[in-house]
This record gives sequence, C-alpha cells and structure tokens, in this order.
Amino acid sequence: MEVDYLLAIGIFVAVFAFSIAFVSNNVLQEKETIKSDIIKEQAENLFNDISSGKNISLISPMYRLYIYAENKNSTSVKELITVDLNKYGSNDPYSVSIYDQNNNNYNYAVGTGQIMFSSQISGSSSKSFVLYYDDDSNFPTNSSNVQGNDTIKEQVYGPEKIYVVQNNLLNLLKNSNQTVDNFHIIITDIDGRHLLDYGPTINGRNVIVKRKPVVIQGNDKILYKGWLIVSFFD
Repeated sequence: MEVDYLLAIGIFVAVFAFSIAFVSNNVLQEKETIKSDIIKEQAENLFNDISSGKNISLISPMYRLYIYAENKNSTSVKELITVDLNKYGSNDPYSVSIYDQNNNNYNYAVGTGQIMFSSQISGSSSKSFVLYYDDDSNFPTNSSNVQGNDTIKEQVYGPEKIYVVQNNLLNLLKNSNQTVDNFHIIITDIDGRHLLDYGPTINGRNVIVKRKPVVIQGNDKILYKGWLIVSFFD
C-alpha cells in the first residue's frame, strides 16, 4: 500500500509539473504572439506614415497634365506646344518634365509661367504627351531654346495629383542629422541602385520588411521607377 501511495504521489507530481510547464510554455508563446502582432501593427502604421509623407518627409505630391495634339494636315509639322501652368494653381516651372507616348523626354522653355516645347508630328497623325510639374521643388532656373510653329490646336486635360519621392526631400533626409531608433529606409531605382540608405543597422529578434513601388524624381528632374523598402525591428 505504501508503495502504491508513493507511486501515486510521484505520478501526481509528474503530471502537475508537466501541466505547469505546458501552461507556462503556452503563456510564453501567447506573449510572443501578442508582441509580434503589436510590432506588425506598429510597422504597418509607420510604413503608411512614411509612404504618405508623414513622420519622415520623403513623399510629396506632384501633378501631371495630359496633352493631345492632332495634325489634320497632310504634311508634317514641327509643332510648338504652349501650356500655361498659371491655370493650374501653384507650381514651380523649373521642375517640369515632359514625355510623349514613346517615353521620349523633351527640353522646354519657360516664360512667365508658360511652358513651351516642340515636337515633330507627321501629317494626318496625332501625338500624346504627359507634362509633370512640382510645386515646391528646388531645381535651378533653366530654360532651353525651343523652335517650332503653332500650327495645330492641342487639348490639355488635368491636372492629376500623384505622389513621388521628391528629389529635394530625399537629399534633405540623406544629409540630415535626424536620428531614428528602430527602422531603416532604403530607396532604390528599378535596377537596385541605392539612392537612399537611412537609419541604424538592423538588429533585434523581430524584423519586419515592407516595400512598395514608388516614382522617384531624379537630380535631372527625370522620373524613375523604384522601390521604397522599410525594415522595422524591436
């Protein structure tokens, strides 16, 4: 009887110890899960802030106009196209970039808020252009010599607001003394070249990496495709 009693006590102690260990392990796992969920939520909120220009000034609105030119004549013309940016609110005429439907970029002249550029348009054909302009950039004053004739009538549509990694803000952040504790920002072009590598070295047990495609305004005012990559860690 005494042996059975001691055996029963031993089994009880073993089962009790196992239960405590099991419960403790579950509690620890639950704590880690909750901690991980909190970090994910914080990372999501901060990423949204950075992506929209809050918290870290990197993203800025830019505007685009769509221009349609149709040459109904039978002969080719070198068309002088004039866009009056004064009609479309605040703008910086020296932060303009212009593309046609084949992604060719155009030089332009500036005159009292007006943007002028020219393009060869074949007879009985049409061309489409997109003109992008910023309202608070810092590009130097520059105006090209543009040749052409105002032969046909163009139609302008817009403006449409988009968001870009602004060249001015990117350089300000790159050269700033601002410090952050638990996230790291990388801006790369589509070929993977780093345009910005900002923040402390990544460490910690929980690391969350989030990224999104962005449009980047280069030093030459040309717009490039790229990536915003943010790593968060506890």
